[in-house]
Amino acid sequence: MINNFYGVSLQAAMDGVFTSELWIRKRDGYYGRRSSTKAVYFVFGGLEGGYSGRVSMPGGHSLYLDVKAETLSNAENKFRYVTPSGKNTVVDYTGQDQVSREKSVCWSKS
Repeated sequence: MINNFYGVSLQAAMDGVFTSELWIRKRDGYYGRRSSTKAVYFVFGGLEGGYSGRVSMPGGHSLYLDVKAETLSNAENKFRYVTPSGKNTVVDYTGQDQVSREKSVCWSKS
């Protein structure tokens, strides 16, 4: 199983009074082996993003906000093993079935 994440984040802070972070990352992966003789059974991907911030108020009080959104999709590869006469067995992909698509949003404040 291979599960790669690629992302970027932008952060800002001001003398302990204000902190802020905005981030996004892409998920890309598969289960199986990528070769001509071994099959990749599932492929998956998605996108995540979020924001986190804090503002300090006089008197030791603080306001917090956290927001996160995520999508995830999984697909199952359709394939068969083919052995041409006198040659090695190879994988012949015939399509994909979408297994699931998920979306979620979470947030909290205090």
